[in-house]
Amino acid sequence: MPSSPAAAGMEIITYSMLHRQGHMSPQPFRPPKPEDVATICYTSGTTGTPKGAVLSHANFIANVAGQDLGVKFYPSDVYISYLPLAHIYERTNQIWLVHRGAAVGFYQGDNLKLMDDLNTLKPTVFASVPRLYNKIYAAITNAVKESGGLKERLFHAAYNAKRQAIIN
Repeated sequence: MPSSPAAAGMEIITYSMLHRQGHMSPQPFRPPKPEDVATICYTSGTTGTPKGAVLSHANFIANVAGQDLGVKFYPSDVYISYLPLAHIYERTNQIWLVHRGAAVGFYQGDNLKLMDDLNTLKPTVFASVPRLYNKIYAAITNAVKESGGLKERLFHAAYNAKRQAIIN
């Protein structure tokens, strides 16, 4: 194994060097066409041979437009990116939230530090999988149940009021 990038035949350049190179070789802006490939999402291969699903810019735009019909996000929103970026749901959510002007923060990648990340980012949007939502719900309801008395009654009153506001 080479001891340095140079020994491996690689050249390290700084961001400012890259920036200078870009200015010395300008390229015309070419926006993508709807049918151009935006990304390739690879399956895990759990049901057979792994496959690459080719998604176009039109696919992403249609997905974001469809999601926008049901839920609105705003520049004041903060999204915590928790799902793997290999997951199309996560990629689409990031495009959608950025489209709406929201901030995107990334969790550290350590589930044991997720609560720290939530406290730091204070997200208003947290897309995840049902299993994690169930774990969070169980932890909260157990803590509330242990507190008992007035705290428990206040929690349930606030929770039910918020739930009704969301439903209506």
